[in-house]
Amino acid sequence: MEANNTDDLEVWLGSRRLDGATPPLRSGDLADLIQAEPRDVGVDPAEPGEHETTSFEYRYGTLPWKRYPGDMEVLGQAVLPEGVDDAPLVLFLHGRHQACYGKGENGSWPCAGDSKPVPSFRGYTYLQQRLATQGYATVSISANAINQQDYRDADGGAAARSKLIRHHLKLLAEKTSESGNRWSGRLDMDQVVLVGHSRGGEGANQAVVDSGGSAPYSIVGQLLLAPTDFSQHTAGYAPTAVTLPYCDGDVSDLQGQKFVDASAGLAADDTSLRSSILVRGANHNFFNTEWTPGISAAPSFDDWGDQGDKVCGRKASETRLSPREQRKVGLTLTTGAVRMFVQRDPEMLALFDAPGALTTKSMGANGLVWSHAIGGARTPVRAGVDATVSGAARECLATTGVKSADGLRSCAAGVADGGREVHWMQPFSGTVSRAVLHEARLDWSRSGRSGGLTFDEPLDLDADGRTLDLRMIASKGVPNVRVELRDTTGGTWSRTVKTLRLPGGRWLRPAWAQTVRLDPPSASADFDPAAVASVRIVSGNDSGTAWIVDGAARDASLPDVPDRTLPRLLLGNAEKKEGDQGKGIIRLPYRLAGSVSSASSFDVLIEKPRGKPRTRLVHVNVPAGKRGGSIALHYARNKLDDRDRSVFRAIAQPVRGVALHKYQGSAVVLDDDPAPKVVIEPKRKTYRAGQPIRMRLKLSKAVGFPMQVSVRLRDAKGFAPMRGVDVPKKWLRRHGDPSHPKRKLSKSVYSVSVRVPTGKRVGVLTIPTVRRGAKAPVKRLRLVWRVAHHEPRTTVATVRPPRG
Repeated sequence: MEANNTDDLEVWLGSRRLDGATPPLRSGDLADLIQAEPRDVGVDPAEPGEHETTSFEYRYGTLPWKRYPGDMEVLGQAVLPEGVDDAPLVLFLHGRHQACYGKGENGSWPCAGDSKPVPSFRGYTYLQQRLATQGYATVSISANAINQQDYRDADGGAAARSKLIRHHLKLLAEKTSESGNRWSGRLDMDQVVLVGHSRGGEGANQAVVDSGGSAPYSIVGQLLLAPTDFSQHTAGYAPTAVTLPYCDGDVSDLQGQKFVDASAGLAADDTSLRSSILVRGANHNFFNTEWTPGISAAPSFDDWGDQGDKVCGRKASETRLSPREQRKVGLTLTTGAVRMFVQRDPEMLALFDAPGALTTKSMGANGLVWSHAIGGARTPVRAGVDATVSGAARECLATTGVKSADGLRSCAAGVADGGREVHWMQPFSGTVSRAVLHEARLDWSRSGRSGGLTFDEPLDLDADGRTLDLRMIASKGVPNVRVELRDTTGGTWSRTVKTLRLPGGRWLRPAWAQTVRLDPPSASADFDPAAVASVRIVSGNDSGTAWIVDGAARDASLPDVPDRTLPRLLLGNAEKKEGDQGKGIIRLPYRLAGSVSSASSFDVLIEKPRGKPRTRLVHVNVPAGKRGGSIALHYARNKLDDRDRSVFRAIAQPVRGVALHKYQGSAVVLDDDPAPKVVIEPKRKTYRAGQPIRMRLKLSKAVGFPMQVSVRLRDAKGFAPMRGVDVPKKWLRRHGDPSHPKRKLSKSVYSVSVRVPTGKRVGVLTIPTVRRGAKAPVKRLRLVWRVAHHEPRTTVATVRPPRG
């Protein structure tokens, strides 16, 4: 394909189009985005340090992975500060990108022909160099073998990436403890930070989960850049910062938010801070220079496809970041996160846990972010847990599109934009896990309507620096709301809050919660901040919706995080022969690895092989000290031939006190009944053109499943072949390629199928034919029947011209 100006080509995927008009924008929301006046946080973590740096690449053989035919490379780039011993280590892992490029590339690993590996691991050199000047040791590791083969993994390669990270860390721990090598004494393995981009972010989080107490290193925090989170879970006791690029055209649903939200209530004593940072104008790829056009070694692209989009298009947007500008923001967030995790510097809260639009000098004139956080020095209040929804608000499920068993509606009901409801989980096959959070939702059609949360226990906001933080979402067109606090005696205090209005049509505008920070004055005759009983939102315009995702009494500090990890859940697999009669039970095993000193619980979604409903949710409580168990799954035994394998598929979701190591499992019931005998008739028959070819497949006994039998069409030697013109166009269109009607039917139609319904014994094959002239040649068609557990059978149909 050639084009004079490829910039004019459309279609795109990020974010969607495929291919049509961009949805109209609300001018007020777009103006808010463009005219946002960020507050300089007053500290700039990206300032260069005083150290000279040294760089080198290292390779230590390969690492096998059980599902990959090609081993994983153990390859990395190190950038270290000169003259510094025991430097905290920052490890980078890139995401899923093209693994090989050049002539001969065919999707295999190692790279085939003259193709070369894409050097994605070199794409964070600018971050490594800046961190090294500040005294941090850094390595960036390659994962091309995973990128080329992770289609083989049900988890998208998360476990493989975790193993690769942990393997590098163990190697580096060995090297730095030995003498006489370039690593000797250089690394402080008790202070490790992981930085993962895209699927590398999910892999980093999984590495935190999988690193037990016996690991020769300690991970003190993780920065996840535009990460995937397919499993919808997060690591416990892990300080975490997640960046969400506003113009992400790859992970466009911003699913990385789950790494923050899923930690709520997971462990009661977990004081790790979980921060989410929304980056104005950033796309997915440009944090990595090897994924950036113009400077990458391999071909690369802008993942945001619509160049004319007013919010994110590089041609039309006033706020879209250039690659250089995006790297400046990435530099600030990375250095700031590392400083917060390693030095426990509370000054970094001004960037990672603060209200309003934020910037620093190093971000540049166009760099702007918003942040919110949970955890840290907070006493949380959540709907249905620590607080009751009150006033005109109603309690809702933080999901999209379902109701709970007790009638709670989805928080997204009626207002979802469709794709970026980042706080509202996609339910597993319409089921609602107990891990799903509840929120307070207020709808109004007039000003002055109010509702919110009444706390189970009054909050004390009278301590120096303590505030009430809300994570709040406002619908389109809501310019501001009034937030009112009420004390235990009925006294009130309130202030007006400008809402965060984010622009974009369907698939673009994220329903992302802004930080609302309430700092009431000292006690007065009208209001006592030491005894706050409730918080309410009061509408200030004619119509709209607002949600309180959660709230917390917050102190401006970074408390110590308990030195512990959650036990790791492993769902197992099982197989069992069916049996002949009655009800059968097969048990899906599970076990917990690590410390089990506390009770834990999790949900398991079971997808049954047949029957309605196809899915059910099983809640499992595990007492303290117990390391495993099983879940009973019921099925019907019979003497009917059935599918060889009837599979119960299982997916786990943590609720309390557990993390996921292997969150998918299966239980397989093996059919043990003999296949029925098969008769196909007639074996040979002559038909007249215009009559349908009709043959029947008969079973000696009924089967317990809808049997599909493939029938392939073949030519017969010595006879004219059947062609596309010999059957109706509608039939040919349904069963094959109608574009060349004179082509042989054996070429246009690969196969047709015969269906024998469950409990029946007969299936009929019908091939209609078209009436031809009396002088047309006799044609013959061979039909090869392929029935499971039987040798192929062949029947023959001869088609003669019509009489007269």
